[in-house]
Amino acid sequence: MNAAVLTLIASGFAAAAGGTFGLALARVITAPRGDRLLPTEAERQRRRTIRDYSTIYRWFEPVVDRLARFLGTARPEQATRLHAHLELAEPVRWTAAEFLAVEQLKGLAAAVPGAALGWVLFDLPGAVIVAIGLVYLIPELIARSVEHRANRYRAEVAARLPFVLDLMGLVLQSGGGFRDALASAISENEGHPIGTELARVWTGVEQGSSQPDALWDMARRLNDPDVNEVVQAINTAGERGTPLRDSLEDLSKQMTVRTFQRMEKASEEAKVHITWPAMLVMIACLLIVAAPLLLSGVTAGGR
Repeated sequence: MNAAVLTLIASGFAAAAGGTFGLALARVITAPRGDRLLPTEAERQRRRTIRDYSTIYRWFEPVVDRLARFLGTARPEQATRLHAHLELAEPVRWTAAEFLAVEQLKGLAAAVPGAALGWVLFDLPGAVIVAIGLVYLIPELIARSVEHRANRYRAEVAARLPFVLDLMGLVLQSGGGFRDALASAISENEGHPIGTELARVWTGVEQGSSQPDALWDMARRLNDPDVNEVVQAINTAGERGTPLRDSLEDLSKQMTVRTFQRMEKASEEAKVHITWPAMLVMIACLLIVAAPLLLSGVTAGGR
């Protein structure tokens, strides 16, 4: 059998494999979504929101569901840790397993051109290493990015919390109730993370949750000691009928002091971290100044 026939047979197998893969892909993309099988209207609405937000989820939802079930059991600790960050870092209500599945598909998509580049640069072993590295690294890097964004979100909430308490205290002092104070805080902090969180509290109450439950739900999402303390004070004042204004004023003062203490601590840590770079810069400057003198001395000695 000559080379032309072998090439033709190989091309036929490759075309058949590509056609089979394309057909399977088309079936996945065009498969009907089983919204009627979902247990609640809230879950159906959540799915529709994610489809509008993520193109990969919209096209490959059946694959994402299967992969999410596998990842949820294969990486339970990572899924649990990621879930707390997703509520703050992402605008839609992903489950951690769904988010990991979508990012895993992104890694697989990036592995194809990565493997081709590895083949060109490093031959077959390089192609395999690059592909495996992309499949593993892309989801891991994106998960770390989500964690970083969630931590920054929490930090922004904590930094503005004392000022929000001052504002709410002023509204209460002028005769308004807690709902009035909450509405003022939301209006004045629109677009800021703390405004977003307070708006979630307002929405939760409007949808039928009790005020304490809505506040504790915010505390659970943020998982911050200062926020927990504020929620505890507000709920306790509501249960006992004590003036909330005084509690918020005291908390605002305490948190302002803590904020300045954190800033001073960060300043001292920055001084420590900058010591070695400063020493290297100083040595470089000394070498620049001393080098001409040393060179002139060596030249004079050689004569």
